Amino acid sequence: MELSDLLSENGGDGSNGLVLSGIGLGDISGWAVSDAGDINGNGFSDIIVGAPGSDPDGNVNAGESYAFFGRATSSEPVVYLLIWMVLMALLSMVLTRMMV
Repeated sequence: MELSDLLSENGGDGSNGLVLSGIGLGDISGWAVSDAGDINGNGFSDIIVGAPGSDPDGNVNAGESYAFFGRATSSEPVVYLLIWMVLMALLSMVLTRMMV
């Protein structure tokens, strides 16, 4: 699927796509996003997403990381995904500061 197909002017209706959300609003998921190499050894690049404000096992602001494994598709969606995650991290940061 081409990401441009998701746009309404190209016939998209919002029923396809991908949204990655953090577990909690204050998790600041997407604060750090990076190429992680090939973590699972399948021959495709993976990405890692940091959530420094998450509270795993009740440990306040201990942070967590999430790995997203690459697969045999166009690399274009991964680039757009990374851009989207950075934008969401900025939005999360703004919202978190507004709540303080």
